[in-house]
Amino acid sequence: MTLSKPYDFTGNTISLSAQVNSDFDTLYNGINATFLRDSGAPEGAVTANIGILYEDTATGYVYRKTSDGGNTGWTQVNTGTGGGSLTITSLDVDAMYKEFYISDSGNRYINLTNYTGTNLVKNIWSSSENLNTTRVSLSGCGTQNSGLSFGGNTGSVSAVTEKFNGSTWSNTGNLNTARHQLVGCGTQNSGLSFGGYAGSYSATTEKFNGSTWANTGSLNTARRGLGGAGTQNSGLSFGGSTSSVFAVTEKFNGSTWSNTGNLNTARDGLGGAGTQNSGLSFGGYTTTYVGATEKFNGDTWSNTGNLNTVRNGLGGAGTQNSGLSFGGGNTGSGVLANTEKFNGEPLFSYYLLSSNNDIIEVDTLKDDLNTFEIYCPCYLAVEVRPLSNGLTEEEHNDLASLGFLDDVIGGVWTSSGNLNTARYAMGSCGFENSGTCFGGYNASTILNNTEKFNGSTWANSGNLNTTRYLLAGCGTQTVGLSFGGNTGSVSNATEKFNGSTWSSTGNLNTARHGLGGAGTQNSGLSFGGNTGSTSNVTEKFNGTAWSATGNMNTARHVLAGCGGQNSGLSSGGTTTGSDVLANTEKFNGATWSIASSLVSARTNLSGCGTQSSALNFGGSTGSYVANTEKFNGILWTNTSSLGTARITLSGCGGQNSGLAMGGWTGANSAITEKFNTQITLPVSSVVANIFYY
Repeated sequence: MTLSKPYDFTGNTISLSAQVNSDFDTLYNGINATFLRDSGAPEGAVTANIGILYEDTATGYVYRKTSDGGNTGWTQVNTGTGGGSLTITSLDVDAMYKEFYISDSGNRYINLTNYTGTNLVKNIWSSSENLNTTRVSLSGCGTQNSGLSFGGNTGSVSAVTEKFNGSTWSNTGNLNTARHQLVGCGTQNSGLSFGGYAGSYSATTEKFNGSTWANTGSLNTARRGLGGAGTQNSGLSFGGSTSSVFAVTEKFNGSTWSNTGNLNTARDGLGGAGTQNSGLSFGGYTTTYVGATEKFNGDTWSNTGNLNTVRNGLGGAGTQNSGLSFGGGNTGSGVLANTEKFNGEPLFSYYLLSSNNDIIEVDTLKDDLNTFEIYCPCYLAVEVRPLSNGLTEEEHNDLASLGFLDDVIGGVWTSSGNLNTARYAMGSCGFENSGTCFGGYNASTILNNTEKFNGSTWANSGNLNTTRYLLAGCGTQTVGLSFGGNTGSVSNATEKFNGSTWSSTGNLNTARHGLGGAGTQNSGLSFGGNTGSTSNVTEKFNGTAWSATGNMNTARHVLAGCGGQNSGLSSGGTTTGSDVLANTEKFNGATWSIASSLVSARTNLSGCGTQSSALNFGGSTGSYVANTEKFNGILWTNTSSLGTARITLSGCGGQNSGLAMGGWTGANSAITEKFNTQITLPVSSVVANIFYY
């Protein structure tokens, strides 16, 4: 793979604001920027080196020295006091991160804000090379740099197929049935096309092997103008029309389609990219041409940044955070060859260091504004980087070998507020800063306690209806699901959580404890466990009832689980109670397949994240361990260990923002730890502005 530097942030700005009740005594970048104060302007009067800051106490104006030595070269960097922010300094971030020191004392609020917008915040589209054949109402699949376009209309219905290598398009084998307003998914050499229009609504489906197309089973409902994502055997279709515009979304399991959450904006002629549980839809037509872009999480759609050129009948390829749109048309421009690339990952991260450079907090700037409170004096380091999520092992290694990636922090666990009730063998759901813990055992009593985490402290909430331990959970803090466990005997109880109370719903078909869980409240997955003997049973939940599906290859219990209903991941566990397993399996919605084993075989561990970006932690190898491993969809690798070794703990969140709670250390534990990891990217000339007001 040949790579060029993937990001150029020249001319963009990261802004930091510090709200203080008194002036900073000193604010400097490294050792080079010192804040000076006196009455009167500094030009021609104050001698200093480049980078030094000066405040005219008579006017409140702030100046920065732009030349080295002498008393000239002072540039005013604000317009005075009163209203809004007072600019203190502007500094280039020319490496992977920039470190600042704030010597003021007490609690201070810091705002990380993007002020320049377009090229710095992701969720944006940028232009690329045009198609060879100008077409409207075509479709596509593949990745951003390995795309496939097919079908469409050039003035007549077309079967043309082209391949994209990241910079140019080349022709390949045509469709068997010329169609426009069709949809596709899969890869450049393993594509799937379905639906469309060729004088009538079409249900035709064809598979592509890299050079030729072959017919396969047709759609249940013929439609045109729909969008698609996923793979040949795990597809997603959304929107479209016959006599009216649809928001309908369906999932394909290789043989049949089933309904799932609808689009927010009903439309046809839209494009799509991504996977069945991580889709991207863009463009289309409602009663007018739209640039609407939405992300799909496996159950629901959410809005994100729009296309630059509104259009319908366009094609798409790539991933949810690295999409490609091409072709289409609109009234003003007619038939288009426009190609745009979508970048949907968060850009910034920051981490705080204590005065002795110990890392005390790590987070990511996911929106245009993040505000957090710090206790000064402290160091603040800001970096610009892509998330590691979505990088294949090959891409990660290639970028690292070229010096584009540097694991600055690697991954750290930090202590947070303890549970109110120490326990182990409980269930959990949610995210790092909005987790829920429920049930469990405290060495003498089976519990029904529920607690909610706000990022720093736990608060009691409504109790489970059925007291139990060794149960599983999935979903979020306000839309959670608990299932299975042990009440003194093996339980099949299933309950839904609305953020304050639990309500009973359809029970598991097979009562189990020590099982794994994944998915959402209305699209859950349970697997493994113990019924009195070790089980490999897998069941799917549709919001009201559980149904059996393909069993795990290896029966086991007290394993770790994460992911979605149709993209689950299981790891570790035990079969006999005395053996310790490293087995990992992936679920595709119907069957489990064997994946790479854990680095360290463990039982009674916990996990979180997705099928391709997972984290597991703690457990037993025969003794209590603090081991933490990360999974990239291919391999497990070691990362920083928990602060406290423990077993039968619980966890939730993501690979880069995990939450571990409770467990058994030889005694009931209330310990809570947060995990964060950063991958940094060298950038060119990013400017960091610091303000206080």
